Amino acid sequence: MKTRQRGHYSLRRRLMTAMGIGFALLLVIISLFLIGFTRNAANKSYDLLLAGAALSILEKVSYADEEIAVDLPHSALDILSLAPQDRVFYSLTTEDGELLTGNPELTSLAPQSNNASPQFTDDVFMDARVRMVHQSRNIITPDERKWVTITIAQTTIARDSHAFSLFIAALTGVAIISLIGMGFVWLAIGKALQPLAKIEDNLSRREPTDLTELQLQPPREVAGLINAINGFMARLDLARQQSEAFMADVAHQTRTSLSALQGHLSLAADAEDQTQMRRRLNRAADQAGRATRLTNQLLSHAMVIHRAENQAMTAFDLKKLVRDLISDMLRDTSLRKINLILDDEDIASEEAMTFGDQISINEALKNLIENAIRHGPETNEITLRLVQMGGGHISVEVEDEGPGIPEHQREEALERFKSLDIKANGTGLGLAIVKEVADAHNAQLNLKEGKKGGLLAQLVFEVQRLAALFILAGIGLIGGPWHQDAFADPTVLEIWGATDKSAFQPVVDAYMAANPGIDVSYTEILTTELYQRILNNDPDTPDIVMSSAMDLQIDLVNKGYAQALPEQSLPNVKPWAAWRSELFGYTFEPAAVIYHKPTFEGIDLPETHADMANFIRDNEDQLRAQIGYYDIRTSGAGYLLATQEARLSQQFFRIAESLGRAGVRVFCCTGSMIDATASGELKMSLNVIGSYALNATKDKPDLGVHFFDDFNPVMSRTVFVSKTADNRDWARDFVSFLLSDAGQSVISEKSGLLPISETHLRSNEASAENVLSIDSGRFVPIRLSIGLLTYLDRMKREKFLESWQEAVQEIN
Repeated sequence: MKTRQRGHYSLRRRLMTAMGIGFALLLVIISLFLIGFTRNAANKSYDLLLAGAALSILEKVSYADEEIAVDLPHSALDILSLAPQDRVFYSLTTEDGELLTGNPELTSLAPQSNNASPQFTDDVFMDARVRMVHQSRNIITPDERKWVTITIAQTTIARDSHAFSLFIAALTGVAIISLIGMGFVWLAIGKALQPLAKIEDNLSRREPTDLTELQLQPPREVAGLINAINGFMARLDLARQQSEAFMADVAHQTRTSLSALQGHLSLAADAEDQTQMRRRLNRAADQAGRATRLTNQLLSHAMVIHRAENQAMTAFDLKKLVRDLISDMLRDTSLRKINLILDDEDIASEEAMTFGDQISINEALKNLIENAIRHGPETNEITLRLVQMGGGHISVEVEDEGPGIPEHQREEALERFKSLDIKANGTGLGLAIVKEVADAHNAQLNLKEGKKGGLLAQLVFEVQRLAALFILAGIGLIGGPWHQDAFADPTVLEIWGATDKSAFQPVVDAYMAANPGIDVSYTEILTTELYQRILNNDPDTPDIVMSSAMDLQIDLVNKGYAQALPEQSLPNVKPWAAWRSELFGYTFEPAAVIYHKPTFEGIDLPETHADMANFIRDNEDQLRAQIGYYDIRTSGAGYLLATQEARLSQQFFRIAESLGRAGVRVFCCTGSMIDATASGELKMSLNVIGSYALNATKDKPDLGVHFFDDFNPVMSRTVFVSKTADNRDWARDFVSFLLSDAGQSVISEKSGLLPISETHLRSNEASAENVLSIDSGRFVPIRLSIGLLTYLDRMKREKFLESWQEAVQEIN
């Protein structure tokens, strides 16, 4: 009957594994090559954007009005916005190190030399890895030629993503080819292993006792395996012979001992008097003791071999084991004349940690002590000693006052059934057991002469240096660095926004109703003041920042004041109203013309921007000082709408000139223009935030709202979670609520603002009357992108405001 063998492995699988590892190493090598290749490929692609932007800016650098100036082209930053997730920084400097415009902190990374060709470098700026381009241009001034250098730094998110996608695509192709190759290897291995079937057949037909060599002519590649099998069978045959010899020795020793015991008992039974019987019974008792010791030693030897084969190893304290052994032996009353001494005072417990089988080591030490007792004098002194050895080892020594073992007989004493002291009636297994234990633990057994002339048996073990790992979690100290700021209230969500508090409060109330126990504090701040306070790291920085000045919000996010949110948890996110997963638009805010209805009753208002410029010019006297406009020098939303209208239409400055001739009046806020227009103080106001105007018509019947047919810029109030928010989780939850259907519904029905969700925008009463929709074509959204930074450039802003003021005739 065949016994089912377990633990089989597949030679084919192992060969395939080896080949697989080879292919994997090859893939690793190819991957290392691909990393560099794809990185260079991505850099070449995105470096073209940087170079194009740098060249576009340098082309706009000129000398005018006794100074070097640059009219930062919107196309330059638009080019860089093709990498939508990346932040962008720039600086324009002269060869003297003078900053003309841009980020002053970037000047320290500008090169010392001037080069008309673009030079690319990698560095870290504002805690982000950036790729930079440096390019110079020679500007002719009346006195000299002067080099001007543009430095543009762009974060590497897009190029890293591009490089990774190229890497994955290339690696996938290589991996597919490798899998095909592995398939051919599988077939080849199967063909090559067919000769092994003959070897299998030969072995399967053998008798269990047939351990003769295999007489086959195997393939050259398998010859080593056949030799190994033959060698193993030879060793197995030798082990079998040794086992048979051991069993024969055991049987002989047992039979001899039992026969002697039976003989003594028989003689005792035939004794003629009590004295003779007692003498023979004492001999029988001694023989029974020897038989018992032999049986115990045989069982102990078998136990040690079994535990060594099963690797019953654990880490333990050797010092404790020795002390426990001494304590057990001192309880034996038969050892009263034996003086057991323990010498371990110089060894600490942590220095005596070792790895092994405690039961086997205990048995070995017990055998050493019993040997010392058996072969020593009646008043024997036995010392058990722990000694710290060099090289991370510790030894256990057993020293007695007995006769010892001559040096030439010490090897023989370790053999089974070799008892050198016939008078002691030993079994010859004690030291053999110790030797088995030492071998199983990779320990060293040394037999030496003791200081008192007796035997010194030494077992040397390797010390295990165990390190304790203490994890301190959840421990805080008052005022410690892990505690939240004492002034921060974790249940109050701080929001700073430029939206009128009366308009936004319904959204706040709805959120608090949905989240009992959380208070929301909303502070209304003008857009430019809000921008400056965040930029200047106001100590009372809020959790959430909201503003209608999209360009200022982009600048704050670009400079790292926001934290990313998972877009998949934010519904109603529009592609044009989201940037870097950090800034999100939540309202639909078209620019509108508001007018005093009684004044224009029966008069058709202009349908296009060009018509508006003509209309104001034709009615200049009637409209003098009765047209309202944002003071774009102080109003963030007004400046944004003005710059975007200037981008969309060449009519902007024509309208500005017409406004100037008509004596336009400027205001800080939409509300002021709405009130003045509704009362008739103003006849009309341009570029007003449409949502406020539409909401105001409910209470102001003399107020009219007009949209152009050619285009109407649409901005969006934007929100981001501050990088230093004290209540990040609640802040993220509030942004999610703001963009959710519930939040958009509140915005549409209760706030007077227009929601960005197309579904809720269509259902809005004011929106439905005016057909407010991105799909209508009349409303052009201002896209959140790095391009909005164009008009925040110092020189660009100064020039734009100067041109605007000149057009409206230097207003005060």
